[in-house]
Order: sequence, then C-alpha cells, then structure tokens
Amino acid sequence: EADLVEEIARLYGYDNIPVTLPTVNLSYPEQDPVRKLRLETADLFTRIGFSEAINYSFSSPDHLDMMNLDENDERRRQVKLLNPLSEEQSVMRTMLLPGLLENVKRNISFQKTSVKLFETGMVFMPTEEDRLPNENMRLAGVMSGNLHGDKDPLHFKQQNCDIFDIKGCIEYLLESLRIDMDDQEDSISFEIPEQTEPFIDKDQSLILTHGKKTIGELGKVAANVLKS
Repeated sequence: EADLVEEIARLYGYDNIPVTLPTVNLSYPEQDPVRKLRLETADLFTRIGFSEAINYSFSSPDHLDMMNLDENDERRRQVKLLNPLSEEQSVMRTMLLPGLLENVKRNISFQKTSVKLFETGMVFMPTEEDRLPNENMRLAGVMSGNLHGDKDPLHFKQQNCDIFDIKGCIEYLLESLRIDMDDQEDSISFEIPEQTEPFIDKDQSLILTHGKKTIGELGKVAANVLKS
C-alpha cells in the first residue's frame, strides 16, 4: 500500500501536494496521584540525607524467621515462585524492612557504618488460588551509625542515631506533605504502643496512628534480629 501511494504521489507531483501540519493534542496528561506522591516523598527524603534503595520484589523465606514473626502472622503467607532464580529469591516479599536490613549489612561489610536508606515499593499478599496477589504500596526507612555520617570533618563527635532522629524525619515528611498532626480525632499522631512488632525493641518503639488505626511503626531493631 505504501509503495502504491508513493508511486501516485511521484506521478502527480510532490509539489502539487499541499503541506499541512499534523494534528497534535497539546493537552497536559493527567498525573497519577500515587506516582506524584511517591516522587515527592523520595525528593523529601533525599533532602535530609537519605539514599533511595531499589530492591528486588523477590525475597528469601528465611527473612521472616529472622524478623521473629509469629507462626500465624499474615505476612508469612507468601506467594511462591514456580521457577525462582535461587532460594534467596523464591517468594514475593510481604515486607520492605528485611531488604533494607540486608542493604545495611552489605554497607557495613564495606566499612560504611553510617547508613540512611529508604524504599517505596510494593508488597504482595496472596489471594485465592490461581489469582493474582494483592499489591500494596509501602514506605520503609532505616538509619544506622553516626547521625552525621562517616568521617565527617565538620562533626568530630560521634552521635549515634536513635528513635528520636527517625521520629524527626517522619515529622518532617508529614509536615512537608501538609498532613495534619494536630490533636484532633482524625489527625495523625505518635503514641506508645501496647504491643510492638516482634522485630522492634519494645522499650524503644512508637506507633503512628490515624484516628484509631495504626498506619506505621518506628523504633530500634531488636538485637536478636540484627544478629540474624
């Protein structure tokens, strides 16, 4: 067809064919609000010294044992891959934190003990058999070592990061995103939990609540989890 059109145009004469501009839709495409929020969150974290980690969605089934999860914990219901590349990547992750702790371990192996990392990514929860899993967006972050970084000449004093530093990072994030933290019933607030996650030191733990719903938890990673 193209060859025939070209032959007709040649015989008719290219100069006899009028020149027109192609019709182009110049309307601004609608932005995905979730993608926009994710990019804004990443920008805010990098402003305060964090680096973004991008880990595989595949993980090791041993991670959940290392995290001290109970046998009946919902996060133990993992989607298993039919043809995994290795045993360390044989299931779909249900948590972001184990991957970040692996990142910290790798940095420490290279004598980089002061680490500030965050990750925004999907976790996968199984549904009915032969059905695709539910994908939920999560945000996780870790801080380790000196608050001011390794061998920083401007800060000679070693100041190890603690729960108040990560609390300050979350307050900065919420304030920058213009999320209400007033003492209203429907606002977001920090509270001392009655029961902590099994991988967090119960004496250094806070939960982030929205109304009566827990939407996040922060604290010091338990010593036995770090050892694992």
